[in-house]
Amino acid sequence: MAGLARDNAQMDLRLLHASSISTDDLRELYAYPDHPTLRMNFVATLDGAANGSDGRSGSINNPADKLVYNLNRELSQVVLVGAQTAHVEGFRPAVDGEPPVVAVTRSGLIPREWRTSPDAAGGGAILVTCADAATLTDARDLLGEEHVWVLGDHEVDLAAMKARLVAAGWTRILSEGGPRFFSALLAEGLVDELALSYVARLISGDHHPRITEGRPSDAHLTRRHLLDIDGTLIGLWDVSY
Repeated sequence: MAGLARDNAQMDLRLLHASSISTDDLRELYAYPDHPTLRMNFVATLDGAANGSDGRSGSINNPADKLVYNLNRELSQVVLVGAQTAHVEGFRPAVDGEPPVVAVTRSGLIPREWRTSPDAAGGGAILVTCADAATLTDARDLLGEEHVWVLGDHEVDLAAMKARLVAAGWTRILSEGGPRFFSALLAEGLVDELALSYVARLISGDHHPRITEGRPSDAHLTRRHLLDIDGTLIGLWDVSY
């Protein structure tokens, strides 16, 4: 017992259990700061899988995660996503006051739902890409030239992208992945917060990525809160570098 006490003398040990909170409390917990903030939102299983058997994160989320997902969407001013994730997950252009969806792609990939949507040219979909993207002309024809941002010659300038979002008045930025896009943003020190849901499932196999993949990074997280909603752990962390 003495050894255990000595080993943990400098640790803040606590049982994460308290009384229930209301949806108003939840809204306050997830309120954005007053300064420009890029919040990354992810769901994962307890063993770290970021998607299910169909390759989509939608097959591992649940009502608790969906509650926070919808709240983050509601509180944000713009949704930022890698174009491949938008393509696989079926992101559609925003309509009726929803936050615009900004898809980022080096290759010029146009998400499949955008190609046939009558709302594609209405400003609810913005493509951020490079000068040498193969589909640049097609993207401009589909979305309108003002909704295709060319930031970089061969790689997307992610810092310039974030600055342009803020300059457009979108200071509450919500990103929804995917793992490689998350890693790229982390590697450049551009993520300010991580909203992460851990669902109580285990999914084995080699084809399930973690929430970060690709470019190396080493960020430090400070917990803002950690909630238990019907066995799903819902957390928000500040990110520092």
